[in-house]
Amino acid sequence: MNNTVSWLLLSRNTTADLLPRVLWNTAGIQMNSDLVAAIETTDHRGVFNLFDIYSKGRHLCKDIFQTLLGTWSADVGFRLTPNYSPYKIRQNFNFLQLRGVTVIDRENVTSGKVDQLLGEPGLTKGIVAFVKYHYALLVVLRDFHNFTIKFRPTRGWAGRLRSGYRLGLLGVVQRHETDVAATGIIMRLSRQPELDSIHYSWAFETGFIYKITPDIGSKSEGNGFVAPFSLPVWVALLLSLALSVLVLQYLARLSADERNTRATMAYVLDVMACVAQQGVPNVSRLVPTRVAVIVLLVANLVLYNYYTSTVVSGLLSSQMIGPETIAQVIDSPLLLSLTDTGYHRILLREQTLPYSTRMHERKALPPRSPNDLPLFTDVEHAVPYLRRGGHVLHCELTEVYPAIANQFTANEICELRTVEGLYRYDIRVMAFVLPKHSMYSELFKITLGFIFRLTPELNGATRETSYLSPFTDTTWYSVASVLALVLGVLQCIAIFHAELSSLARNHYLIDTIGLIAQQGTAQSSAYISLRIVLYAVLIMAFLLYNYYTASIVGELLSCSNQGPATIDQLLNAPLAVMFANDSYNRALAVDNGTGGLMQHYILYEQQHARVPDAMTSDRIYADVRTAVQLLKLGGYAFHCELTEAFRAIASHFDAHEICELRTMKGLYTELPLMSFVVPQGSMYAEQFKITLTRATEIGLIKRLLKTYSSDQPTCLGGPLVHPVVLAGVTAPFTILAAGFVSSFVIFLLEKIIYSMKTMSQPY
Repeated sequence: MNNTVSWLLLSRNTTADLLPRVLWNTAGIQMNSDLVAAIETTDHRGVFNLFDIYSKGRHLCKDIFQTLLGTWSADVGFRLTPNYSPYKIRQNFNFLQLRGVTVIDRENVTSGKVDQLLGEPGLTKGIVAFVKYHYALLVVLRDFHNFTIKFRPTRGWAGRLRSGYRLGLLGVVQRHETDVAATGIIMRLSRQPELDSIHYSWAFETGFIYKITPDIGSKSEGNGFVAPFSLPVWVALLLSLALSVLVLQYLARLSADERNTRATMAYVLDVMACVAQQGVPNVSRLVPTRVAVIVLLVANLVLYNYYTSTVVSGLLSSQMIGPETIAQVIDSPLLLSLTDTGYHRILLREQTLPYSTRMHERKALPPRSPNDLPLFTDVEHAVPYLRRGGHVLHCELTEVYPAIANQFTANEICELRTVEGLYRYDIRVMAFVLPKHSMYSELFKITLGFIFRLTPELNGATRETSYLSPFTDTTWYSVASVLALVLGVLQCIAIFHAELSSLARNHYLIDTIGLIAQQGTAQSSAYISLRIVLYAVLIMAFLLYNYYTASIVGELLSCSNQGPATIDQLLNAPLAVMFANDSYNRALAVDNGTGGLMQHYILYEQQHARVPDAMTSDRIYADVRTAVQLLKLGGYAFHCELTEAFRAIASHFDAHEICELRTMKGLYTELPLMSFVVPQGSMYAEQFKITLTRATEIGLIKRLLKTYSSDQPTCLGGPLVHPVVLAGVTAPFTILAAGFVSSFVIFLLEKIIYSMKTMSQPY
């Protein structure tokens, strides 16, 4: 009696306990049963009360509930309860204990320890990240529906005995020995007839991760400072230096002059001085000794140049790319390790995936020394080896990223490389699963849909940059106040000093302008107080210029995305908003119901008069071609399904214009994925679901997505020319042009005045 068939039970008589006894003997009543019981009332003959019948767990020996749905009579017909919602009636489980199952690859884990282990922050041994994520989802469902869970931990996800008995979590779910699985799995084709999926959100992304180092030695090690000097070079160097000491000492003894002989340590010091390229303190008069010293100096000079050349060539070498495919990783000298999880152990044991057999033979079978990273390890133990270099780890990438961020420096992070992992499925999104035809599937699916409904972010402010953007209103007011105060102080000083009062009234104004222009003053004063004020103005102007320069440089080096990033910023931005001429965009203008649609309606009203009439008859709606042409002009924002506009943008925009494009979340952020739907309880639902899963696994869905879904065009034009840069480049030329024009005007005025004076003088 699930929701695929609607049932109506008519009671033959009005005995109070007849209906409960009949329903209790009906084993098919579930949480999602579409069952209505009609019982004739005792007060009014011919009037029937309609009850919604359901149970929250008959398999758990729980009661059957009835809720008044309405009434029916032959005269009036149906009178149903207004706004009756079966979901709201059934959503409270009243502390019902459900059976849960999860995967914890550890020994001696009892049911009472599961909540503690899965609730620990960070990584826990034997528990992968997506298990904790799906446990957190289950906690949300538990708190929302008010039920408890008794867990049954398993060591793995899947497995099968020779008799066909299913092992692991999938076996427990397939045999209906649990009500909910507190983990996610990949829904392969073979699992569709056995499990129900209620939610997809976790992207299972595995890969190989390793650190590359410049090829400046025979080994890829992190200590590149001494990497050019391999062991043979060190041995040859030490032997050469020892031989040099013996040669110098032997030549001195052959000279037959006792004044040339010295202690052995003196020759050692001479050799060390030659190695340090400092010469020798005592130059011998013997020609053979001088020749030996010169040879030693030249040899060390060549050695230094060899070191420098090796380091430079290693740093500039193109071999820093590293392996880029699974086959290259297997053939590389990198030592492979895998995170100690159940699916990795099954991978090496069964060897059914591509490259798994080859990887087992090349990377897993060779013996390892105790100092090497073991084949199976945990992330915290593996990250120091990754930082050292020469190691590669296959793991779920989201598990290793936090540890890398804590232990790697910025330069070391730039040397990290990742390769696509062994679990290269087209379906990489983990499924939250229940037993097949579970009575809780529909209820949990609706609840998770509510939980993951997102609303647009309404915080932040629109950032507008220009040539004068560092000078905010506060800065202008502060500068004006300081200048007014300085002028007032200078005038007061002139009042208290009689000899200064004879100066022109605008003298201090001209001095202040000269100080701001960093040109000083035309006159110097003997008064210390006056000099202090003038120096203070000079320092203030100097700091003001440096503040301006630092602000401009900071904006130029800023990597923040310019333009509005939220709905609120778009409302305040000087952009005319257009909407794609589609039915769902038109619905925004008339549907001002619950949620965020009221805000969208306000947006529609504000933008209603800001778009040219020539665009479309409805003024704010446009087709993709027209909208893309207006986007190219600038000053417009277009709300559409992005994949529809990307193809037209790639055809009409050049490389630099593509780099100037910005995107932000639209008005339908709560529904990111489209659904292929059939009627509720359709007889074709299961068959079509299995067929589409098979089409995904063989790559048909991926090919169709490439055909009809366009990605955003890639920016290939390099760094953009910032508006501040344009203003900074044009501003000096503008000032020069204004100065030339002013000079020319003053020159003409002087000529006119001179001509008038000449004409007024008598011959």
